Amino acid sequence: VATRMKLPIRDKYELLATLDPIKRLERIEALLDLPQRPVSANYAATKRRALTYADQRRHQYATLEHLLLALIDDADASAVMRACDADLDKLRQSLTQYLDNELKHIASEAGSAVPTPAFERIDQRAVLHAEEVGNPEVTGINALVALFPETRSPAVRMLADQGVSRWRVDKAIVRNATKDKG
Repeated sequence: VATRMKLPIRDKYELLATLDPIKRLERIEALLDLPQRPVSANYAATKRRALTYADQRRHQYATLEHLLLALIDDADASAVMRACDADLDKLRQSLTQYLDNELKHIASEAGSAVPTPAFERIDQRAVLHAEEVGNPEVTGINALVALFPETRSPAVRMLADQGVSRWRVDKAIVRNATKDKG
């Protein structure tokens, strides 16, 4: 069970006074003691694949769309998306088109792509979700669930276009867990 950390009032005021959202998130991360969960081999490979997709396109940043494209090939996450009746080929096509056409402006000669703050939030929420549901390790399923709060993301919109919602993902997870037990 996650324990809530109480912040001193001074820290709360400092957070409220921090106007830059990136600096605010960095400060919050420094104040929080996030639980540690091991990452499954599949999900570790998925995150590396997302960074590789960004590097192949010479993108400066690895976005949620790179991550979702990698989750299509994650055995755990793709099984859940298929259980939600997603057409993974169509989703892959939409994501590839988006990355190749809409993100040209983030191309750079600088070297390796770095995860965006949203990508890192997904990673953190995936850890919290794994802890919440009692998973011994973080998987692609946890990352898939963690995507949905990013409501302004094209990745979430593309999932919705395939009929994949947080509610349907939760139902698919429960169905699969019940099947495994029975």
